[in-house]
Amino acid sequence: TPNIVSMSGPVEGADYTIAKDPAALAEGLADIASSLCPGTLEVRKALAPAGDPGTFDLAIDATTYAKGVGDGGTTGAQAVAAGSHLISESAADGTTLADYASEVECVNASSRTPVALVQPTSGTELKVEVKSNADVICTFTNTYRTPVLHLVKKVDNLGFTADVADPTDFTLSADGSTKENSFSGATQVDSPATLRADTWT
Repeated sequence: TPNIVSMSGPVEGADYTIAKDPAALAEGLADIASSLCPGTLEVRKALAPAGDPGTFDLAIDATTYAKGVGDGGTTGAQAVAAGSHLISESAADGTTLADYASEVECVNASSRTPVALVQPTSGTELKVEVKSNADVICTFTNTYRTPVLHLVKKVDNLGFTADVADPTDFTLSADGSTKENSFSGATQVDSPATLRADTWT
């Protein structure tokens, strides 16, 4: 296919005729090349941290090829015609997309060189150009926006200096919906790096 440049002949009415409209001929040949030499497009999922429990749906041209996948999930390589294609991700049940910062990178599968994105509409839905006979891999990387919670105890001893209370005399606690999302200690208590979005008491 890359060797097809033009098609013409020296005699009108022969098997090959002179192209009266070279531009239309070039467009027609490009269409033929696209149909005969399609490319492939694959969308992958990466999460940070890698053990994050979030799950996502991955789609190509509005068709979902991977449902409820986590880190390492993929649509697999899907055959597509040469041209512009829409790739997107959405949150699966139990996951909130707003809890993540999303980035996407597309590369040629063989050379690993970057593939330019076309007409991005958002961080989770955009278009990528796939050339004839090319294999393109696009990876959505979602970094969890870890919430931060600080527990601080302040004591007002009303001017007294004897037998007074100190902030560290108190145990502070934040009880989340799970044991892993709860923490306690003496002031100041900082939430752990593994904290998930929740409601605390």
